[in-house]
Amino acid sequence: MAWNGKLVSFLLHMEVMLPFTMASKINVAADQEVVLCCPAGCKETISPTPNEVVWNYNGNRIIRYMRTGVYKGDTTEKYKFVASDHKNFSLWLPNGKEGQYTCIVNGKEQCIYDLRVWTVPKEIRNRYLLRGETVLLEVISSGNEYPRIEWFSPRNAKVTGNEPRWELCNSERRLQIKNLEVQEDDGTWKCHILPDGPWFSFGVKVIDFLNVLGDNGMTFATIDSRVVLSCPLNIDLSKEKNVGNFPELQSWELMKDNKVIVNENLPSNANSTYPAKEITNVRLEDAGKYQCRFIFAKGNLNTSIHLIVMSVSGSSLGLHADKENMPLCCHISASLPATAELCWAHTNETRCQSHLPNNTFCEENATTGTWTCSLKVENNMKISINYTVAEEPTVKMTFPLVEILSGVGALLLLLILAGLCGCDLKPIRRKRQRARRMAQAKQHLLEKKTCQCERELTNDYYHA
Repeated sequence: MAWNGKLVSFLLHMEVMLPFTMASKINVAADQEVVLCCPAGCKETISPTPNEVVWNYNGNRIIRYMRTGVYKGDTTEKYKFVASDHKNFSLWLPNGKEGQYTCIVNGKEQCIYDLRVWTVPKEIRNRYLLRGETVLLEVISSGNEYPRIEWFSPRNAKVTGNEPRWELCNSERRLQIKNLEVQEDDGTWKCHILPDGPWFSFGVKVIDFLNVLGDNGMTFATIDSRVVLSCPLNIDLSKEKNVGNFPELQSWELMKDNKVIVNENLPSNANSTYPAKEITNVRLEDAGKYQCRFIFAKGNLNTSIHLIVMSVSGSSLGLHADKENMPLCCHISASLPATAELCWAHTNETRCQSHLPNNTFCEENATTGTWTCSLKVENNMKISINYTVAEEPTVKMTFPLVEILSGVGALLLLLILAGLCGCDLKPIRRKRQRARRMAQAKQHLLEKKTCQCERELTNDYYHA
């Protein structure tokens, strides 16, 4: 303890004997406005007004105050005293240059500043990158000393260097982010030069598929319904594809069972944003896994769409009159996650089941009425389908006696009517035939009498 006290006293004595000014280290961003205080702290002016104030930059005089005026070493430079007429001889720099600045008042050093200027390469300020790529964020300074630097993620998490995908290097001046992900890496990264240096921001836009489908890429449809298979990205192509550093997008593909079913070129001047495949009348064979791919000049983005189709089956004839119920089955085209379940609902009663043998849930005692089968995932209904059970019309295989007798009676009636009609027609025919014969006989007698009269007339004339 005694030695420590003697050492402190010696150092204080030396400071009085040998004036020594420590250089203050200042970190600034490039093109940042800087004010270097003189005297240090900028809390007071120099009084009385000094005869001379000089600022040196790396040992060279750049500006000088004298009672006769202010003189600059380079008149083209824009630096100046803050307010020399008000005894404020702090130096204002519109964009500080890296180096050492010294303020000398009346021949005595008042303060020294080591100015370090930090820059960020323009090409990494704001970048568009594909999911899975690697990006390097960096701050640059020509100084040999390495101050502490802190990095923060878009979620305001401080980077420690122990993260599996985030790596600090070059004395924390560089941050490498591997295998980019939207959830953690998309957004604005920040860098802080300690203790009181500038903040820098880096915009990282991770291009990936927009998670509109959810449910691990599954989409649902009922039989005979309409569905659109699309895989939009998390950016607006019509606006951002013309940005300078946006990766060149070439084409889009949709495949099923490793066979390309849609392939569209996407020119840079295309008006459409995201292509899609529409299925207007869903069938069971449409179910399955589809692969969606966007092809960029520097890589591809791939995702999958799992189309799951729901159908309901029951008796095609309906419910028999001699039965009180019938089996009714709801079928799903693929296995579902553990959080999913099928439910049958009828007349305010609902039965659900998550364990689905053969992806089917059957209601064995379905009575007449409307039944609704619905699919729920984590208690959220995804799709539903209605099925109406109607009573089957009675159809017997034996012929009733009443129906037979009715048929025979109708046939006999027709025969009787036909017989009566036949009996009524015969007298009419006879009468007509008799009238025709009488007319012929009359005609014959008339002709005979006429002949006789002619003979008699002839004889009379003869006798005459």
